Amino acid sequence: MHPLLQLSLACSIIAGCSTQNRLSIPDPRYCYYKGKWYEHGSVFQDKCNTCWCYYGSVGCTDINCGEKPGVCPWPGGGTCIQACYSDRDCPGVKKCCYNGCGYTCQQPQFWP
Repeated sequence: MHPLLQLSLACSIIAGCSTQNRLSIPDPRYCYYKGKWYEHGSVFQDKCNTCWCYYGSVGCTDINCGEKPGVCPWPGGGTCIQACYSDRDCPGVKKCCYNGCGYTCQQPQFWP
């Protein structure tokens, strides 16, 4: 089902109007966002932001999804755990880095 309602124009008021003329208006039970339709009340992810559909409108948190500055230290003999998935999982300036076996939050290095 396509989430648009068809609304007939008031042809009795407009001279020469036929009932074939239609105006599409958004259905408030759906939201259209970046090529997809979402139902009213649904919550979905857009990169690192959380979005929601509310009566035909989409609202999203506004988190900068970019990586933190600096580079990860050279991996070598780290702990085999998955402590993070991206830089935003790490506190402060720390970055999510591969340590040779898993991913942990580490202090970044800066090159001159």
